[in-house]
Amino acid sequence: MNQQLFIDYIQNPSVMENTDSAQLESLLREYPWCQSVALLYTLKLRQDKSIRFSGQLKMTAATVTDRKLLKKHLKTVGMKEPEAAEKAIKQQATDNLEITTQNLDTENNDDPIPDLLNALKNEVNTLLIGKRKQEEPASLKPLKEIVNKLEQIFEEDATAETFKPDIKDYDFSHLIDKEKAESESKSQAELINQFIESNPSISTPEKTGFFDPVDFAKHSLEEHDDLASETLAKIYLKQGNTRKAIKIYERLSLLYPEKSTFFAAQIEKIRKDQTN
Repeated sequence: MNQQLFIDYIQNPSVMENTDSAQLESLLREYPWCQSVALLYTLKLRQDKSIRFSGQLKMTAATVTDRKLLKKHLKTVGMKEPEAAEKAIKQQATDNLEITTQNLDTENNDDPIPDLLNALKNEVNTLLIGKRKQEEPASLKPLKEIVNKLEQIFEEDATAETFKPDIKDYDFSHLIDKEKAESESKSQAELINQFIESNPSISTPEKTGFFDPVDFAKHSLEEHDDLASETLAKIYLKQGNTRKAIKIYERLSLLYPEKSTFFAAQIEKIRKDQTN
């Protein structure tokens, strides 16, 4: 296989019809990784309707990078034969029609064939009309089912009970109870006010003043003559206030006569300490 022939096969794979597939198979064995050779060999097997086409197609589809091109060529090669057969059938029908026309023209014009053709045509039309009439109910069957369904729905709506909203009688008893409770609380308040007015001696307590620390300190410094104890006298002695200490002991002597001797001795001691 020369180079130009190989290029022609690539450009138009349909020209491989008269080529032996053995040439492409030998070339594929020599160059197993050449995608173009694998593609042409696969197409040739399809043209020849070889039993090896299915296996080779899987191998080619796994190796080629453009599967769209492979699919395109497969469709093109596959359509050649049917197209040729269809053309041959059409040509044969045309030839038969021409022969029939020629035979009709050469025969006598009084031949009853045209009448037979017209009768046959009328019979065919009658059969077609009858067939359409038979098929018509089948085509209208879904429509009739829809109409029957709609009629059934309308009948159900007509026989259905009229919608009646569930409206309950509104109960105003809670408003009456509320008003009654308010009136009772109001009467109780009036009774309390009347009781306070009839007993003026009951009054609200006077408000106490705020705490004043300065005033509290002044009161704490005030001396209370009714307070007297030995502890207080000792405190005055430690503070050096002998006069107040003696005064406390004198008051204690009056309060506790049974201990007057003790208190007198304490007073004497304080005075001696003052003279020393």
